[in-house]
Amino acid sequence: ALKALRKGATWSAGEPLPDENDLAGFLKSQPVETDVIDSRTTAATIKEAARTLRRQYIRPYIAHASIAPSCAMARWDGDRVHVWTHSQGVYLLRADLAIVLKLPAENIVVEHIEGAGCYGHNAADDVALDAVLLAKAAGGRPVRVQWSRHDEMAHAPF
Repeated sequence: ALKALRKGATWSAGEPLPDENDLAGFLKSQPVETDVIDSRTTAATIKEAARTLRRQYIRPYIAHASIAPSCAMARWDGDRVHVWTHSQGVYLLRADLAIVLKLPAENIVVEHIEGAGCYGHNAADDVALDAVLLAKAAGGRPVRVQWSRHDEMAHAPF
């Protein structure tokens, strides 16, 4: 299905991404808000330091890399849907699916299945929504969606 979709897909360019070799510069150029936490502590109230050191440390972004690509399965039965997922928050996913699908939460069962863990956020909830939407079009047949490693690293919500 993915190969067939790629043949017929037409893409338009979005906003350009910042230069990945100068992310620090990009971040510094963005609008900021400054809040005073404690107005009693100012430079005037701090004793003169014997020596001042200034350093800047920059680290590139790292991915919230899932241990394995995300996967989910879904099956519709009338106006009810059952989802099998390795989501880290099945109740939050159920609430979000209810909003997206405009269904009462009682019509949605989200069942946790052991799957890939992660360090940070993974795409388990995103792939579950993909499976739910595709299963709705499949007319009652269960649908399993598994993102590729490329999908996980390129399209995940990091």
